[in-house]
Amino acid sequence: MYRVVSIGIMLIIAMSGCGGTTGGTKPAATATKQSAVSVASGGPAVSVTKRIKYGKHSNVPDKVKAECNLDTQLPAYIKTFAAETDTAVNLKDGAVNQKAKGRVLNVEFSNVVGAGGGAWSGAKFVAVKGELFENGKKIGSFNGRRTSGGGFFGAYKGTCKILDRCVKALGKDIALWMIDPTMDAMIGEF
Repeated sequence: MYRVVSIGIMLIIAMSGCGGTTGGTKPAATATKQSAVSVASGGPAVSVTKRIKYGKHSNVPDKVKAECNLDTQLPAYIKTFAAETDTAVNLKDGAVNQKAKGRVLNVEFSNVVGAGGGAWSGAKFVAVKGELFENGKKIGSFNGRRTSGGGFFGAYKGTCKILDRCVKALGKDIALWMIDPTMDAMIGEF
């Protein structure tokens, strides 16, 4: 009986942080259809920049910007999870024009807290904001946030790995929001 209890506790701990997603440095090709909400169709294709900008007042540590690649991971995760909802995401070089034909998603990092030292230096979080345009008209906007202490074995993960858990969860949150976008939505932990 003791083993069953300890396994149950380990599973709960392993799922904590950033919505129970697993970490990783690349978009998960291993993500299954079971992890997405069952949807008939996610809607028309959406254009997203390959590199998400950090907002002017985002206070992202320079070391995080230089080492963690959050700016390229987030759009890749959005694309990966959007595919599970039958929404195509086209990653574009450079900025995407919100006045372009079709759907365009503009996203930026509004804040990232990620002191060096992995889980030993405290919980990490990533906050983003975005707007979805269709044929030049804004049809949705959101603010999102995810926090993690690293989950199971978090003490042995570095800061970038922990922040990646948050970005991955936000990628899924954004992909699900795009199915039925609303104005001023609060996604993630809000």
